[in-house]
Parts: sequence; C-alpha cells; structure tokens
Amino acid sequence: MESLVLPTIVGSVISGVTSVVFSVFGRHASNHKLMLSRNNVNRQRLYSAFIKEVSSVYIKSLDGSTTKPSTLVRVYSLVAQMRLMSSEKVLQAAEMVVAEIMDSFDQPTITIEDMRKMAKENRPRPIREFIEACREERLSNYL
Repeated sequence: MESLVLPTIVGSVISGVTSVVFSVFGRHASNHKLMLSRNNVNRQRLYSAFIKEVSSVYIKSLDGSTTKPSTLVRVYSLVAQMRLMSSEKVLQAAEMVVAEIMDSFDQPTITIEDMRKMAKENRPRPIREFIEACREERLSNYL
C-alpha cells in the first residue's frame, strides 16, 4: 500500500502542474491573438483616415482651393503614426503619396474634366499603390 502512495502523489502533482502550464500558455495565446486583432483594427482605422485625408488634400491642391502646404499637418501626423505600426512597404507608399501631393501644389489648377481624365487613368497612382501595400500587409498578417 505504501508503494502506491508516492506514485499517486507524484501523479497528482504532475497533473496539477500540467494543467497550470497549459492554462497559462492557452491564456497567453489567446491574449496574443487579441492583441494582433486590435493591432489590425487600429491599422485599418489609421489607413482609412490617411486615405480620406490625402484624397481631400490632394483634390484641394489640384483645384486651387488651397495652396497652403500647412493643410498637410494631419497627413504628416498620420504618417508618423504609421512609422510606429506599419510595414516598411506601407510607410514608403504613404511617403510617396505625400510627395505627390507636395508636387501637386506647384501644378496649375485643373478642371473637373481633367479630374475625370485622371480618374479614368487610375491617378493619382501613389494613392492606389498605398492601398495595394495596405492590402498586402493585411493579407500577410492573416497567413
């Protein structure tokens, strides 16, 4: 009988330790998934805000309704946030968009017909490249 007591105690201890270890690892994995999910949501919101802002500023720079580069303050703020959480490809694409907008301030005012033509040509190209970089980043995070 004494020979069964020690193995029973050891078995109980091992079972308890195993249960605690798997519980901790399971919780860690769950927390990690939650953190990744939140990061993805935050990036999506950031990218959406960036697209909305640069689209507005870009059109204003093209139609002559503003010639002030100071309208880019919010855009630069969004790019700075991307430096914290985005892939290098997304960041480079965002910087290309900002450069395109800066160049557009020096261009002559365009008409609505010119804007239609640009839309048919899928311009501005940098905004489209930014969107594609965001899509690639999102898909790579799901794999």
